[in-house]
Amino acid sequence: MASLRESITEKLLYRFVKKRIAGITMNAAIDQVKSINGRSILATASFLSEDAIDRAKARYATTTYLELVRRIGQLGLKASVQIPASQVGSLIDEQLAAENLRNIIDTANRYGVFVWLEPAGIDSYLYSLKAKGIGYVTDLNGAKSRILDSNVKAIKLIFPEDEYRNETAFKIIEAVAKRHKNTVVHSAPDKLVGMLLRGSKYKKSLILEFPLDYSRKKLDSFKKRGCSASVYVPFGKDWLHYALNKVQSKYIRLLAKRLLEERNGVV
Repeated sequence: MASLRESITEKLLYRFVKKRIAGITMNAAIDQVKSINGRSILATASFLSEDAIDRAKARYATTTYLELVRRIGQLGLKASVQIPASQVGSLIDEQLAAENLRNIIDTANRYGVFVWLEPAGIDSYLYSLKAKGIGYVTDLNGAKSRILDSNVKAIKLIFPEDEYRNETAFKIIEAVAKRHKNTVVHSAPDKLVGMLLRGSKYKKSLILEFPLDYSRKKLDSFKKRGCSASVYVPFGKDWLHYALNKVQSKYIRLLAKRLLEERNGVV
């Protein structure tokens, strides 16, 4: 009975998530990025992988990101790479994560590819990298403490849940964009996007980023209104964690959480 329930839940989740992921392979992600760039839109590619629980898993994720960076650079694609620090070992050993990230960032710098880092918990070791060509992913709460941090050159603001009134979010984004010329706003509600396009004097510094299934018509219109657009392109087999951590729908996130708990024997 439990396995049948898991199967039904997984099918429901996948029907929703499949429109938002490029596929399982890196080739599928590269093809998506090419198509997106063909419409004069930027892209951010990321590997869907569970948090590393041992060095072998961290090494596998690191190797994957190194290859992703090389292919983006060699093909001259207009795409950045987004890396959760937990995938490359931050939950095992901060020094291990720092070494893996340094390897990826050095390679990205050689190929001219920008890297976004998703800190996992304590992130002081990430700042100690002091590398060029990197930015940090944070929520609106985190943005408040990042604005004045001299080590932070670029910020990506994420909206996993509607925790702020649009007016409050608008003010935070304005404060970030005032200081950082590279400010990405990921998956903002449409009403907030409209406010930014109409009323932000820093909109030329903003990049509005959305998932793969976002309206093409809207994305194409942002440039005409003075704001750049980007598409988030995840790939890999671990789409359950993507549904849990990146999808706005609370219902979808709840289903993903329950399925993961059942698989891990929590419930």
